[in-house]
Amino acid sequence: MNTHSGFKKVYVIEQTNSIKHLLKGVKKPLILDLTKMDKSSIDDIKSLISTETIQISSAIAIVLRSSLKKIAVNTLLTLKSSKTVCPCQCFLNFNDAETWLTKYNQ
Repeated sequence: MNTHSGFKKVYVIEQTNSIKHLLKGVKKPLILDLTKMDKSSIDDIKSLISTETIQISSAIAIVLRSSLKKIAVNTLLTLKSSKTVCPCQCFLNFNDAETWLTKYNQ
């Protein structure tokens, strides 16, 4: 996906509702792989960690290409984590994200 439409609130809500229906209310770990995105701002990434996404996820791992963006987003997620019940963390590779999520698989 090389478009910013994936960050639009209506798209996130629509996808979340579809996933919620498929999971029948059971929360599962979620990996958001943004490595193929040409551009994604920190605000775009924050918009993916919405109330709707947290409702379907036991934990969220975000895979990015940029080390600087990873540090910035992890810092914001640490500050926000006291307000959410869904652990979130950024990674630079899929394997690390998948390993971290295994402890949140119900």
